[in-house]
Amino acid sequence: FVNTIYSKLKSVHVLKNIEDLPNIIRSQLTKKVDLDDLNSFVNLIDKNSVEFNHHAIFTDATQTFFYNGFLADIEFKSSVMDEFLQRHQLEFDRLGLDLARKFEQHQKYKNCD
Repeated sequence: FVNTIYSKLKSVHVLKNIEDLPNIIRSQLTKKVDLDDLNSFVNLIDKNSVEFNHHAIFTDATQTFFYNGFLADIEFKSSVMDEFLQRHQLEFDRLGLDLARKFEQHQKYKNCD
């Protein structure tokens, strides 16, 4: 029902009417995926992505602030936050620089139109 980033793929069909779902499923099951189209899509995603170890930081945050995910509404000292930020300073600095580069890249692209 919604156009998403992958809706542009030739092998993806955006459902417009729920009544069409059975027919769409049947037709999609026999549809061949265009590998060139898929590779172009993956390359576009890769080109517009930045590396960030979300899992490691999320795991550390869960352990540090939420007692391994068992508690959600807790209070902690600001020094605990300071230590967390110091532990991950390099990752956050790298993320900030990478995102700034991406913003510049997209701004240049936007100005070319």
